[in-house]
Amino acid sequence: MSASARNSLKLSLLTIGSRVLGLFRDHYQAVFFGTGPIAFAWEIAIILPGVIRNLLVEGSISQAFIPLYTQTLEHSKKEAAKVAGIILSFVFFLMLACTALVALASPYILPLITKQSLVEADFMIRLSWILILFMVPASLTAIIAGIANAHQHFVFPALSPIILNISLLLAFLIMDENDYATLNAKTLAWFFIFSAVFQLGIQYFYLCHQGLKPRLSLNFTHPSIKQVFVLMLPAILSTAIFQINQLVDIAIASYFIGSESGGVPALRFAQRLILLPTGIVGVALATTMLPILSRSITKGSEDKEKEIMNSIHFAIFLTLPACFGFYFIGKDIITLLFHGGEWDSYSTQITWEAMRFYLLAIPIYSLNKIFVAIFFAFKDTKTTLRAMLISTSANLVLNLVLVQSMQHAGIALSTAISAFIYFLQMLFLLQKKHITLNAKLFYEFIKTNLHISLALILFLLFIDGYGSILLHRLGNYLALIFELESKLRLQASLKVFVATIGGFILYISLAKFSKTKEIQIIQSLFNKIGRH
Repeated sequence: MSASARNSLKLSLLTIGSRVLGLFRDHYQAVFFGTGPIAFAWEIAIILPGVIRNLLVEGSISQAFIPLYTQTLEHSKKEAAKVAGIILSFVFFLMLACTALVALASPYILPLITKQSLVEADFMIRLSWILILFMVPASLTAIIAGIANAHQHFVFPALSPIILNISLLLAFLIMDENDYATLNAKTLAWFFIFSAVFQLGIQYFYLCHQGLKPRLSLNFTHPSIKQVFVLMLPAILSTAIFQINQLVDIAIASYFIGSESGGVPALRFAQRLILLPTGIVGVALATTMLPILSRSITKGSEDKEKEIMNSIHFAIFLTLPACFGFYFIGKDIITLLFHGGEWDSYSTQITWEAMRFYLLAIPIYSLNKIFVAIFFAFKDTKTTLRAMLISTSANLVLNLVLVQSMQHAGIALSTAISAFIYFLQMLFLLQKKHITLNAKLFYEFIKTNLHISLALILFLLFIDGYGSILLHRLGNYLALIFELESKLRLQASLKVFVATIGGFILYISLAKFSKTKEIQIIQSLFNKIGRH
């Protein structure tokens, strides 16, 4: 059984819990703020710390840090603890400086990208001053998670997002929907910061409890600083093309579309839904595969190609159902999760318009994370940076072209296309690392899984067509019996429930009947959990 696939599945199961809590958080945010001016201000204010969270907390700094830390660990645990402490101290002061610079720049940048006056953007700027404080604890938590991952501790670091989501859900319980929306937004922002600091504290305590305490030091002349940041700085830019493009997308959307149409919040909600499967699968695989690949490369092992192919197959196997599901029942998922309060049918429609293009590249987003991890394992971040610059440039050009005719939907389409461009570059550049992906194995994987995917598509087509009519009638009937006001959400709930449960059973059953390697990995892990 593939070590990275086994570990990534454990991590994925924990991540599912975090993402489910995240969906509850997004539901309350949609109900409280909808896609109106306050939602617009929140999404613009949080975009920078939000992207940094995805880049740092979900593994980019730790991905760049792990290969060097692992190499040092092979020679001396004491020296590895010293390197970790120096890097933690340096990152703290670096991100503190970045926070100050962003705070000073916000009054100039935010009005510029939103085409608002300083007075109109006042609330947005004040909100951003709170949210940018997130960058410091998020960066430190990422380094600490990298240390834990290098020692094969994946479970506890994966609890950080759960802590964040629980904190934000507590904020919504305290907030009153009838209060001023601006007050609620500020309350939520402060809870966001407090939860980040709490995450950092609890993760550091865990590291110390495991005997992995870093030796904090201000010795910034140590050679490790240069070595790590030669890898880190390009890594921060190149680790996830989807997150990098978010900055470009939102900046262009806010400038060309503005706050009135609701396009910016619609893009952000669609992005968060798409990040659900890619976060669970792609990040989990990349995070768990990196330490294993780093050791294989250090020791000259021949197993790295096999490990990579297993991870690629596993990512496709797990993300394709999400891609199909979002396509056929995506609008119902949005209605179920967000409808109510300030969120109306118009908000659902404009969010679906963006999501239907983002979903085209769901498997590609996850594969890109895996490819980045491969290059990081070789301590090569320059290659991924060059590929990112090409893809981001393509995204920028496509955004400017498509936003004119397709509005925010064109921005989502350009992001999907740029992800494909990044993928093709990575596929080609792997050859420079003397890694040859076995085409025969990939063909066998496709042949084994093709009929499973086709069966799932036919099932979802039925649910979206004739089955949808029956479920809507059932929803109307149940709403009448129980005197429910929101028939729309009930109908969406029935459709999503039947499609999800039925699709899951069908997909897993056919995979088990076909004896695919991926289902055997999943089954062996659950058998192991059952024995313990």
